[in-house]
Amino acid sequence: MNDSNLRRYAPALLALVGIVLFLPGLHAFGLWDPYEIHVADAARALVTGGHFTWAPQLGRPPALVWLIAVGFKTLGVGELGGRLPIAILGVVTLLAVYYAGAPLIGRRGALLGAFALATCPGFFLGARQLTSNVPLLLATSLAVGGLCRAAWPPEHTAPGRRALDLLIGLFGLALGQLSVGILVGVVAPLVAVTVGLWAAVGFEGLPAAGAVLSLLALTEALWAFRHVTGYSAVLGGIPHAVQHTVTISTHLTKIGFSLFPWVALAPVATIRAFRESDDARERFG
Repeated sequence: MNDSNLRRYAPALLALVGIVLFLPGLHAFGLWDPYEIHVADAARALVTGGHFTWAPQLGRPPALVWLIAVGFKTLGVGELGGRLPIAILGVVTLLAVYYAGAPLIGRRGALLGAFALATCPGFFLGARQLTSNVPLLLATSLAVGGLCRAAWPPEHTAPGRRALDLLIGLFGLALGQLSVGILVGVVAPLVAVTVGLWAAVGFEGLPAAGAVLSLLALTEALWAFRHVTGYSAVLGGIPHAVQHTVTISTHLTKIGFSLFPWVALAPVATIRAFRESDDARERFG
């Protein structure tokens, strides 16, 4: 498939893949007790309260509970009302991954990457249940994609498009803050974009980029600050002592299961990332 056909058909193909994988049978099984029910109760409380609050929900930023509450308010309290908004957001996330990857690694690579994400158990199951990280993945894709496009636009990009990409990136940062907090939702995407700029243009363009991105991070932090006892907007939760034994192998196991079978390609991708290239855009990607 050539580049013009990818431009035309890839988003529709990804949307179709997401619809086929995420939407069927959402109401065919009950809410998992206690995990989904715990989240559903918090969303139902927002609906019955009559208004949405900026306060954290279940000790975390409120974006996920907001999303489920919108579904409950629109479709009624139940499996379909809670899960459908997340599934739809999962489809949008696939398109956001393609949007972020197309100018960095090419349209073909972005299409394959979005398809791999759709078929990873961690994302596939998360798009069909209330305990989900889909809002965070959407936020990260929009933040990295929008800011990368705005900071390093493809040739012949109109100024208006560059401004739109910047707005998309800022929206992704705001959504990341509301999904998981400043450290992961805001700082991590900004660091990724800064490293990409350094790889592409070296130290010459890094100070200006770092200053702009640091200003964005500070703005996000000041905007997001709320005085909530014990809650940390930076960490996106309530700090507490470790209550169980966690080792590095625990996290590696979770990553392996969540990204199976594509995790097998991680060593190849790592080698590719460190391969020397004379093309600045390829280094940036």
